[in-house]
Amino acid sequence: MGINLVREFDAWIVITALRATSSERSYRLLGSSEAPGDDTTRGSALSVLDAVNRVLQKYLTVETE
Repeated sequence: MGINLVREFDAWIVITALRATSSERSYRLLGSSEAPGDDTTRGSALSVLDAVNRVLQKYLTVETE
């Protein structure tokens, strides 16, 4: 598991692979994000959030009116 930084399309792309475990199962999480303005630290944080949000979306619902 880790973070990989790739230069593509004139931008830095951050790809994150994580492992999350619960008492019931283990998850492999994958997220990605463009590093805004070449800020790779922020891009890394956004990539981790993208990976985690993919799992959380299944459990959290937002009702819109």
